[in-house]
Amino acid sequence: MYNRKGIQSHILSFIDFSKASTFLDIGCGKGYDLIEISNRAYKEAKLYGVDVKTNLIEFAKMQTERDCRFTFDVYDVEDGLKFEDESIDVIVSCNVLECIKNKSKLLHEIHRVLKPDGKIIMAHFDWDTQIFNAFDKNLYRKLITTYNDWQQPWMNDCDAWMGRKISGIFNETGLFNGTMFTYVVTESEYKEGFRGYSLINEEFKALVEKGIIENTEFELFKDQITQIEKTGHYFYSINLYTYVGQKK
Repeated sequence: MYNRKGIQSHILSFIDFSKASTFLDIGCGKGYDLIEISNRAYKEAKLYGVDVKTNLIEFAKMQTERDCRFTFDVYDVEDGLKFEDESIDVIVSCNVLECIKNKSKLLHEIHRVLKPDGKIIMAHFDWDTQIFNAFDKNLYRKLITTYNDWQQPWMNDCDAWMGRKISGIFNETGLFNGTMFTYVVTESEYKEGFRGYSLINEEFKALVEKGIIENTEFELFKDQITQIEKTGHYFYSINLYTYVGQKK
């Protein structure tokens, strides 16, 4: 998995830690964002994380087992959020909304559990903004599009354009006052710990293992990217769009 410290700093920059004491991360994964929030928040802050993947929640629990501020739970937020009305100051979420079928229902749930003037920070990659500098444009386009449209088993929905749609989805509810922000990931190095490297060596490779793309296509593209990197022409980029909203 790639290092997402830059994205984490971008998302957390919208939080006023002097005014918040309860935090919820929807799709918290291994809990890294909540752990960083705990380093900046009041010592008495309450930090909640939910995710549909049991293995990720177990890892998060292991990382924070000696800190009673943390509570992690496994469930599908399609069924609602297991929190009392007006109980959370700040909700953060990254790359989750595209996986949700009933997006409006989730946003209404977010509105319900947020305290008056509570804040939602929802970020999402727009997967179709992913670009590589590549030799073979047709092969590059095929692999990128195939990955972008891959609905994995744990996803209830899949939309490569979710980043560009977030603002409209929130506006349609009329529940929040919000602003959009853009964070652009740009990389000129192809090595472990970077998003482009992870995409090829973990996610494209998974497409091969699932029989979705041919191994020959994968190996050819990987070899071409390696050659480009050696000449100093390697480039990868993707846009992250973040909606920062306040409960009406």
